[in-house]
Amino acid sequence: MSIYDITPKDSWEKEKDIVTSKLINKNLPIEFEKEYISKKGYRIPVSVKMYLHKNINNEVNGIWAIVKDMSLEKKANKKIKESEEKLKSLLENIPLGVYRSKADGTIISANQALIEMFGFNSLNELQDYPSVHFYVDKRNRDTLINNLKKKELLKDLKFS
Repeated sequence: MSIYDITPKDSWEKEKDIVTSKLINKNLPIEFEKEYISKKGYRIPVSVKMYLHKNINNEVNGIWAIVKDMSLEKKANKKIKESEEKLKSLLENIPLGVYRSKADGTIISANQALIEMFGFNSLNELQDYPSVHFYVDKRNRDTLINNLKKKELLKDLKFS
């Protein structure tokens, strides 16, 4: 069995170019992602690290390869991306103002509902003001920041 028996034909040329241009011609270890074909015929995403193996006379006598199955990582990354997209959609469509800011009050992001709530046309306009500007009582933000710094659970925190 050769590497070509388990590598999809549509990636033979690309892989050959990578191995030739970097590993063989430049004598550099390489790492890349590809797919292998399982015994049952389905594709498996893998990460491959290759090194030239040389004899005592510094002549190439083989290639060492370390192969890692990336199936679980790919699935997890796909789920994370889907979750992020759902959260983004929720924040963009919720009729409540939501924002993120740094501890110094610099606004990092805000949803459209918040931007419109304060009468701005864009996030850039909103970002001209620190978040403390939008509190009726500026001390409420200090309380919030202090609780966050203590890593306390912020539950039922009410501001007047």
